[in-house]
Amino acid sequence: MIREKLKNFSNGQAVEQSIYTSIAVSLFISNQISLEEGAHLADMIFTDFIYFLDLHNVPWSIGLKDGSEDYQKSVDHLIDFVDNILENEEKEVFLI
Repeated sequence: MIREKLKNFSNGQAVEQSIYTSIAVSLFISNQISLEEGAHLADMIFTDFIYFLDLHNVPWSIGLKDGSEDYQKSVDHLIDFVDNILENEEKEVFLI
């Protein structure tokens, strides 16, 4: 019964992974780690971590200042993410 509750709590994720994700979010919110470090701790790719934060209404861009290394990394990762989506859409068009 307890195992089932833990499974439901973590939406099917391993409990250990949910704990790491929770810790990553908590440390990120408290400005102890960067977005990149949070993604690594949560065992997610950068854009998935941002999506996770967005999905849970956690403002991820607050505290990032234009020109800071973290801000630039965020922008670079997002540009790469959008470029990958556009490339995949172009490939799908050719397949149709």
